[in-house]
Parts: sequence; C-alpha cells; structure tokens
Amino acid sequence: MATFKHISSKNADYGAAEAYLTFEHDEFTMKATLDENGRLIPREDYRIS
Repeated sequence: MATFKHISSKNADYGAAEAYLTFEHDEFTMKATLDENGRLIPREDYRIS
C-alpha cells in the first residue's frame, strides 16, 4: 500500500500530484515507472479521500 504524505504545490498543476499518487514511481529518482510499451504503470493499491 502506498504511503501518502502532504505534497505542497506552488502552482495550480494538481494533475502532477494526482499522477504521482496514482502511478508507480521509482523510489530513489522519483521518475515514473513505465511498462514495456512506454505507458505509466498504475499503483496496485491507492486510496484518495
């Protein structure tokens, strides 16, 4: 299960924050994880309230 933390945003681009929470990212580089076709991989489990 993904651990959520407060993500401060200094601009109105909340889509980037949503993408971070809903798609897998590398733990160290914070870059999105892609499948063999170059598409974003959805997280296995996430909860947004």
